Amino acid sequence: MKMQIKQRVVSSHPILYRIARWLRWRLYFLKSLFIDKLPEVLHIWLYKQKISSKSKYSFWSKYKDKHKGKRCFIVATGPSLTFEDLELIKDEFSFGVNSIVKILDKTRWCPSYYGIQDPHVYEKLKSKIHNSNFKEIFVSHVIQKKEKLDLNRFKPYFLKSYKFIPAYDESPYITSFSNDVSKKVFSGYSITYSMLQVAVYMGFKEIYLLGADCSYSQDKSKQHFVESGYHDKYAYLAGKKMIDSYKYAKEYADNNNVKIYNATRGGMLEVFERVKLEKLFNNLDKNTDSLNS
Repeated sequence: MKMQIKQRVVSSHPILYRIARWLRWRLYFLKSLFIDKLPEVLHIWLYKQKISSKSKYSFWSKYKDKHKGKRCFIVATGPSLTFEDLELIKDEFSFGVNSIVKILDKTRWCPSYYGIQDPHVYEKLKSKIHNSNFKEIFVSHVIQKKEKLDLNRFKPYFLKSYKFIPAYDESPYITSFSNDVSKKVFSGYSITYSMLQVAVYMGFKEIYLLGADCSYSQDKSKQHFVESGYHDKYAYLAGKKMIDSYKYAKEYADNNNVKIYNATRGGMLEVFERVKLEKLFNNLDKNTDSLNS
């Protein structure tokens, strides 16, 4: 019914429809900037200028270089991920995200850290997250602002959109890569991109992506390894925007002596050198850089 009404409006009043859509996203932008973002930006600026003696995010300094020189795995929830993959990395430092919390009773693997930033996804997984055994949960300030979470367990970061682009916009996604997550974490259209910034801040020098397919089937039941229950109607554009973002991560990593590899089985992400996950556990030294043998 909604689709039929929309089609009638578009066909009958195309100019009015375009004006309304233009206004809708500009108003959304103003809300995002002045209501959701400005207070946090101002708070951080006051702290940097030493006008305020306390920052909400200063606790992140204890994570700086915590795992210096180590390797880790960031586990996304693309459909190519397998339980066998998770078993292979059960003794490694790892980050889990989003709906991965739903399958922890089916594997011996448990992530060292867990991250989530989309409030819509959080609402669907809320009970699972709170009932999990995660000791440290990284969340966007958007979730923390709405939920008033226990800061002993939930660690918020300020999620910054570098440039506002509506979800339906097909233009290249513009972002950046943070060198200090105590100040900001740049949005890269995925929680995986945010965890990359956290991992680099923590000192990891070898980072492997798993389940980072960056491709979305038209079949909603096959978009993820395990579904969260929330379906973004603009998911068909998400893969391209993620890939645009990962190019910024690659540039930052190359300039800062960090190696990022893609150990995903399949998918569309070709920004990073691909490696076969099994080869990493074929009696190779865990700290070696010789991944092409």
